[in-house]
Amino acid sequence: MKKVPGDVQNQIRKIFDINKISDRVDSLYKSLFSSYKKYEIPILAYHRVIDKNTDAGKHGTYIQIKQLDEQFRYLKRKGYTTITFGDLSNINHFDQRKKYLILTFDDGYEDNYILVFPLLIKYSLKAVIFLVTHEKSNIWDIKDEGRTFPLLKKEQIIEMSRLGVEFGAHSMTHPDLTAIKPEEARKEIRNSKLSIEEMIKKDVISFAYPYGKVNNEIKQIVNEEGFQYGVASVSGPLVRHKDLFEIRRIVIHPGTNLRRFARRASGNYTYKKNKLLIKMERALLNRT
Repeated sequence: MKKVPGDVQNQIRKIFDINKISDRVDSLYKSLFSSYKKYEIPILAYHRVIDKNTDAGKHGTYIQIKQLDEQFRYLKRKGYTTITFGDLSNINHFDQRKKYLILTFDDGYEDNYILVFPLLIKYSLKAVIFLVTHEKSNIWDIKDEGRTFPLLKKEQIIEMSRLGVEFGAHSMTHPDLTAIKPEEARKEIRNSKLSIEEMIKKDVISFAYPYGKVNNEIKQIVNEEGFQYGVASVSGPLVRHKDLFEIRRIVIHPGTNLRRFARRASGNYTYKKNKLLIKMERALLNRT
């Protein structure tokens, strides 16, 4: 009997690797389950949190502290379990007795420490904060906003990490990664990860794309740089496991009252919204 060439053996091992097969089956099952149930773990996206109207911005990337307290109180009252990206591999996605939800905050504003952190402790909730690592304020907004707001300090980040807040990367300087050279994008992605890991002495596994701007090349770089998850804003498939490097989120803004918040936290919001958009598109086509 002829010996099978080494390269063929390696290819066979690669194809029939039990761990890879198990991961593919698990991912497929999760996708089918989510599609059938029209349910996915909601991932909510926040930015700044304010306690006075003078800190309101032009673009709605903020929420009043009273709103946030009301929303957190709702989650606690309704029995939600907040998790982080680090928890995703350790939970039973198919346990319908659990109502999982991920809270995320982009940019890493200092108000996340001053205002949000005490509420997380008060209601025993988890959150993920995506840090811009090489700026002291949101200088990228100066042209539109005419002012800036301070970002988290190193000692604040370390304290929050020690008490359970998960940190992800959000680039060094908040550029549109799709509009700069690939080598510059890689530097922004890699160094933001390394900077956070040096601070908190923990692995950073998730990356949020600035402005939600992402393409296949940027997703590939995020993957190559050792992240497990890439988080967008309103783009990406309805089912998370179809693309772990373009995960869709649900944006919370000043106009999100408690009734709207309850819908966004329900787990089927994106499915219902997608269905509505399809109906609207069909109606428009019928008029033309």
